[in-house]
Amino acid sequence: MATRDDLARFDAGFKGLTNRTSLLAIKRVARIAHLDVGREKRKGLPEIILAEGKAPQEVAEIVEAMVKTTGRAIVSRATRKHLRPIRARRIPKSSIQFFGRSGIILAKLKSYRVKQTGGKVRHYSS
Repeated sequence: MATRDDLARFDAGFKGLTNRTSLLAIKRVARIAHLDVGREKRKGLPEIILAEGKAPQEVAEIVEAMVKTTGRAIVSRATRKHLRPIRARRIPKSSIQFFGRSGIILAKLKSYRVKQTGGKVRHYSS
């Protein structure tokens, strides 16, 4: 039977393992969101933040956490109302782009570089 010391050592070892491997890393942002910050390494595609249904301040808080953790944040279904508080946060050494027609906000550290995977996007029509 395991003692409390055994369980504490196991728990400490497990926490250390999950901290070292960001593949399964989840970052909690207040009571707003749980961000899958290891998704891009695991799946090859980053976590996308859905702005629709969230308050602009909530989206800004999520974006700031994502940029500080992964180097970038992509927001979908965003409006100018979502953009204002993101810009107001003035995330250090970052740039923010808004693509109004598609409702996308891209926030990233200026030092962030996209890793080329060699993937291709094709468009098929019937």
